[in-house]
Order: sequence, then structure tokens, then C-alpha cells
Amino acid sequence: MLSVGGQVASVNDRLCPGCRLPVAQHPRSAPEWRETDDLDVCRGRCRMGRARAPQKCCWVMMSELMTIAEYRQRYESEPPPMEPCPCCGGHLQHQGRFPRRLASEDGTTVEPLWLYRGLCPNPACPVVTVTHYPWFVTPYEVVPTTQREAAIRAWADGRGLAVLSRETGYDAKTLARWTAGVLGRAGEVTTGVLGVWQRLDAAAPADVGDEPAPRVRLRAMFRVCDAVAALLAAVEGWRVHLPRLCLPRMFRPPGPSPLPVWT
Repeated sequence: MLSVGGQVASVNDRLCPGCRLPVAQHPRSAPEWRETDDLDVCRGRCRMGRARAPQKCCWVMMSELMTIAEYRQRYESEPPPMEPCPCCGGHLQHQGRFPRRLASEDGTTVEPLWLYRGLCPNPACPVVTVTHYPWFVTPYEVVPTTQREAAIRAWADGRGLAVLSRETGYDAKTLARWTAGVLGRAGEVTTGVLGVWQRLDAAAPADVGDEPAPRVRLRAMFRVCDAVAALLAAVEGWRVHLPRLCLPRMFRPPGPSPLPVWT
């Protein structure tokens, strides 16, 4: 039985992550396919038409904190240690690398950066590959996380998009997209990271209010993230300043989890 939305659902009501049809509609597995956990799925492939699952790829943030220069020096020709699978928690196997673009810290040039993938060999896991992102890279963003956060913080403190566009060199529409993306998750992030703050510090506040004003919501989110980052830096001995936008990535639900954060 599986709890869905607080109600118990039967196995026959479960949806295959590959074809999104009820598991009850699946035919019997062929010999080369494994039927695991009542899902007729093998390495992200659904036997219904042998289509790849839409959730075949995901990402994880590397636990090692380092500067961009250190990352380039260490992992220019060899892969970093693989993180656990964010879905099932199993061991990942190195599965190649690919280049992606990353803007320089001053935003004047765009240089290639190698990102590495891991393969999840667990046949019951819908994940196939897991991209390993260093903290300074946000999935699908060319601009480093530190630059994006600085612009979003400046907007939260009252700066206008037109002014920020002149100061940073980025288009106002791009800045608005960054801000809207973080605003869309501000409440979720504040609640989740506040729970971490309360576990780390008995004197943490019970809540930070629920102000609807966008700039106030962002300032509240950053205040909670700042407090947690300061506590973690003292314990972990971080040498690198961690952007607060990375904290939600650090505290995603650990595996095994049926609901990893997909991109």
C-alpha cells in the first residue's frame, strides 16, 4: 500500500514513471525485464513501448565546496567522487562528462566547464544518470550562482530592475526571470530551511511571519538562510562562501525518496 495525499492507495493505482499509466495495465515482464516493487521498469525504461521514463535524469549538488579555480584544477581530467543517488540512495558509477558554459565572475567572458555524470545501476530506480553540479553552478544557468544571488538580494533591498540592469550588464528581463524563479519557491525554502535552523539552534524563532510583499518575502528567506549558513560554516569549517541559493539544494529529501527534485 502507498500513501498518496494522506490516503492509502492500492498498488494497482500506482503510475509507472515511464509511461504514466496505471501499473495494473502493464503486461507481464519479458525475461530481459525485471519486475521490481510492482513497477515494470528497468533503468528508467518502461516496457509499455519500451519508452524511456521522462524522469530518467536528475542532478545532485556536490558536497565538496571549492572555488571555481580549484574545481577546474582538480577535475579537468578526472571525475570527482560520486555522490549517492538522490532517488534511491545507492552508489553511482562514473558515466562520462560533458562541457557546459559558465560566465566568468565579472561576467565578461564565457568559458567551458566540465560537468560529470553518474549512472545508477539499481534496476528499481527510475533514475538513469545523475549530473553532478558544483555549488557555483545552477542547473540550466550560465551565470554563476553568486552573481544571480547578488542581483536578487539587491532587488529585495529595493533596487529597481532598470538600475540593476545598468549596474550588472544583464538584461532587465533576465533579472526579472531570476527574481521570479526564487520568489516562486521563497515560501517553501523559508519553511524548509527554518526547520533546519530550529534543529541546529534551540534559540531559533518559531516562525518568520507570512508577509505577502515580494521583497519582504525574499528578505525573510535570505535571513533564515544566512543564519543556517553561519551555523553550518562554523561546524563544517567552510573556506568558501556558500551562496544562500545553494541551501535548498543541500537539504533536498535524501534517498531513498520516491519524490526527488527533478529538473
